[in-house]
Amino acid sequence: MKHMHQIVPRLLTTEPHDLSTHELLTALIAYGNTKEIDQHKQAKRIIDRFGTLGNVLTECPSTPRKNYDLDERCIALLKLSYAVARSIAKEKINSRDVISSIDALLDYCKVTLSYLTVEHVIVLFLDAQNGIILESITRGTINHSLVYPREIAKQALQLDAASIILIHNHPSGNPQPSLSDIQATDRIVKFCESLEIRVIDHIIVGRSRYVSFRQTGLINDKG
Repeated sequence: MKHMHQIVPRLLTTEPHDLSTHELLTALIAYGNTKEIDQHKQAKRIIDRFGTLGNVLTECPSTPRKNYDLDERCIALLKLSYAVARSIAKEKINSRDVISSIDALLDYCKVTLSYLTVEHVIVLFLDAQNGIILESITRGTINHSLVYPREIAKQALQLDAASIILIHNHPSGNPQPSLSDIQATDRIVKFCESLEIRVIDHIIVGRSRYVSFRQTGLINDKG
């Protein structure tokens, strides 16, 4: 396949962090695509269109493919690459005290949510040692997805969770909480407190920034 003879030695002799975004995407296209195309030019076109590799892995697979000459195998490889990156980020926060691993938690938030074009909500249910019992992901706005605090509390009680962390993304890229974000969070905090379930934090993820309700004082975590 065109350019494959150049890519393989480069991958085998270079540290992964030394590869540019263009080189990484070129390699993915070369390995995944069966069509005879110029992978270097195609990678440049796609990066120019989506801006970052994260955007490519999350947005390109759901974009009409006729303009990019990517076949189903290549799209599947892009999706797999994103799934692997997300799995690695999640491994770093599993089976440990999430609160003491804030950098790993934020990496997980960014990998999982910052590139999505639709709002998603994650609820992490934690045990008494702040380890993750369950990760629940819902597509939709914080106000709509979490409009029933009792459903969150019910699941927490079923899991015997001691606390929860709320996470959601703002596809606009601006992580500043809206009034509805604040009001919905306040309802959840009050309902959970009545059942002795702590809401440790609510993290809103933008494109390159985040806002923590705990750090900004919007949640008064007493734990």
